[in-house]
Formats: sequence, C-alpha cells, structure tokens
Amino acid sequence: MNPSIEVAELSSVLVEQRNKLERYIEFLARDANNEKLFLDTLALALEIGELNFASQLIARTNETVMQSDVFDAHAGYLFLALGDYKKALAYLSSAVSKGLENSVIIYNMANCYFHLQDFEKALNLLGAIPQVGNPLPIEHMILKARLLHYNDDLVEAIQHLQELIQIHGFQAEAAGLLSLIMFESNSNYTVALDLADKALQDNPLLIEALLARISLNLERGNYVQAESDAFTATQHYPEVGRAWASLAQVHFNNLQFDLCKESAQNAVHFMTNHIGSWHLLAWANIMLGDFDNGLKVFKESYALDQRFAETHGGLAASYAHLKQTHLAEKHIKIAQKLNPQGFAAIYAQMILLNNDNNTVAAQALFEKSINQSNAQIGATPKSLIEKRLFELSGNLSKKEKLH
Repeated sequence: MNPSIEVAELSSVLVEQRNKLERYIEFLARDANNEKLFLDTLALALEIGELNFASQLIARTNETVMQSDVFDAHAGYLFLALGDYKKALAYLSSAVSKGLENSVIIYNMANCYFHLQDFEKALNLLGAIPQVGNPLPIEHMILKARLLHYNDDLVEAIQHLQELIQIHGFQAEAAGLLSLIMFESNSNYTVALDLADKALQDNPLLIEALLARISLNLERGNYVQAESDAFTATQHYPEVGRAWASLAQVHFNNLQFDLCKESAQNAVHFMTNHIGSWHLLAWANIMLGDFDNGLKVFKESYALDQRFAETHGGLAASYAHLKQTHLAEKHIKIAQKLNPQGFAAIYAQMILLNNDNNTVAAQALFEKSINQSNAQIGATPKSLIEKRLFELSGNLSKKEKLH
C-alpha cells in the first residue's frame, strides 16, 4: 500500500471516530444516566487516546456505573496509560473479582506488576493467561521478554525475542531489547550492534536500542557515536538513570570531569543502588581536585557493598589525596585482598609515593600496572582507571606531582 494513502486512510478513520465521540457526548448530555452510553463513550475515548476526557468521565461517573466490571476494566486501562499503576491494579483486580476475567485484563495487570517491579507476580500472571492466539501477540511476548530480562534470565529472554522476530518478522522494539540483552550477556556484539542500528533506523527514540548502542560503542571506544546517542537518551528519557550513567562515562573518557560529575549526579539520583554510577561521581570529584567530596561519595558506595574491591581502592585514593596515610594504607590492604589487580588501589599507592616525593617509584608502579589485565569496574568503562585517569595524572604530575 502507498504510505501516503495508508496515512490518509488512518487519518480519515480517526476523524470519523472523533466525530462519533462528539455525537456520544451530545447524547450523554441529554441522557446522563444511560449506563451503556456512558461506557461506550468511555471506551471510544480510550480507543482514540483522549485520556484527559476519559479522566473527566471517570471523575463524574455515578454509583450505578461504578458497580460495573466493564467500568473497572476501562478505568484500570486509563490509569495504566497515565502511569498510576497502583490505582490501575486496584481497578483491574476489582473487575476480575466481579467476574470479568479475560486475556486483556490479565495482561494489563501483569503490566502493572511489571511497572511496580514485582516481576515474579507479573510472570505468573502472564503464564496464567489462557491461549490468546497462536502465535502469541507481539505485546505479550515483549512483556514476557522484559520480565525475563529483569529476572536475569538472559538466555531465555534472548531465545524468546528471537522466536518473536522469527514468528512476527522484524519488530524494532523487540530488536532493541534483544540488542541490549545480548550486550549484557556478552553475546555476539556485532549482531547486537546491527540489531540496535536497525531498530533505531525504524524508531530513533527506542530507549533500549539507544542504551545498547551506547554500551556497544563505549566498548569499542567509539565515543563520538556513544555521546550522540547518550545525549538523545537523556533528553528524551530524563528519568532513565542508565542513560545519565552512559553520558557520564562518555564525559569521563573525554576528560570532561565537570560534565561527568553533573551526569553522574543525575545517574545516582535515579539509580541509588548502582555502584558504578557512584564510582563515576567519586572519580569525577577526585579529578576535579575535590577530594573531600570524592571521599564522601565513595562512602556512599561503601554503604551499598562493603566487599567491593574498587570501592576500597577509591576510599584509599581519596584518603591518600587528603594525606590521611594510615586510612589510605588500611583500604589499600583490603582492596588488594579482594582483588590484587584492582587499579584504584594501585592509584592510591602512587599518590602515597608522590606524597613522599618518591616520583620514580610511582612512575615505575604505573608502568608495571598498565600491562596487567584489569576487570571492568561496575558499569564504568575500562578506561576509567586504566587509561584516561592516569593519562591526566601524568600531565598533572609535571605541575603538582600527581596532586
């Protein structure tokens, strides 16, 4: 079908539906107690996306209509669309308790539980839905894949999404999610990047495809594309902490520590338990010379996990900069016990050596350590400590002996 004709036909259908809604409203004004008319009007308003009007209808409904299971189902859908998941779940549960139980209502309830982060209940509900088609609808399969993803069942999630695409053909939303999960499970990065590219060609604002492509490009050192996608993600999804964390990583690798600090602050605001974002914020403060705040942020990270080597290394680095040698040495020992290859502890040792004006030993320690294989710290890029951090420190040592 010619795309322009298809759009024109869709527009004509929408115009017809809006005209129909206006007629319903006129009839309802003359017959306010007509329950069937009220519910038909509400259903049509929801169908064409007139959420504000639907909210007004629900606000002025009468007691008789409120007893209807159909009313509960419509109200549940409305509040789900508005993002009030607890209220949506209450209405949907009421509809079920009154005997109206079908696949759409159960799916909407599962969606509520998903947004309320009760993933186990959501998965159980999806599994309890009667056969709603062969094959299952796309939205049903995508929700299940998201739930598997959040439950860390990455292998099953990948298989489920691959099955979806095989059955329904290429779906941008599914491809974007599949790309992200493939990255997280260390699957084929080339295929993952291709999926993200294709998904974003279809819809440039798919958040999971954006996050996948950002992560994949950070992994490859392609900071220009990563920065472009991270900026897009934060502008359109300002409450997604992972987008801010990704932008912070780009800024750190570009040595833009003031911008890194700003983005990392947003990341920890939305992801309070994400240690990698706290580390980015702490190191940004340290690179800006604000060692007191660097120490404060590392203490926030320590409260989340007291057995993470790089947190102890960061604490050691902060104390070393503040010339609190005893505390720095204490945390260096803990960090080395947890991970002998941890670079943050090595950095702290370098600072202590420089504090003693032993720059030759500090340089020798650096030259030795850069050839070691070091694990990636949380969600931050490998270059967080290994490359850019000491590249900067090397430049600063000419002026102030590594601070």
